[in-house]
Amino acid sequence: MPSMITSLLGGEDTKQLNDPTIVSNMLGEAKAGATAYLTAILGATTPELRAIYSSSLTQILGGHSALTALAINKEWYKPYELAEHQLAETLQHSEKLMNLVKTDA
Repeated sequence: MPSMITSLLGGEDTKQLNDPTIVSNMLGEAKAGATAYLTAILGATTPELRAIYSSSLTQILGGHSALTALAINKEWYKPYELAEHQLAETLQHSEKLMNLVKTDA
């Protein structure tokens, strides 16, 4: 059985991480970071601390916007597609993932 590091690097004939997966994970982490900074801003006791947190939040939002634009341009995210098509595509990806899990088990 290959190690997790080998799997992540795509060695030993394993499934490789791809760009859409990496961007999706980065977007999720950016959302978590933004939530943490917003919570810190709301709890900050001094204007100076609030300004520091606000600056970091602004940077995270800029990065998130850039990643979202990249995902839309590469058509990894399709926000303007009909909801039925988005749901069908999500279902298809979920089924593919479940099949991968079954074959690896």
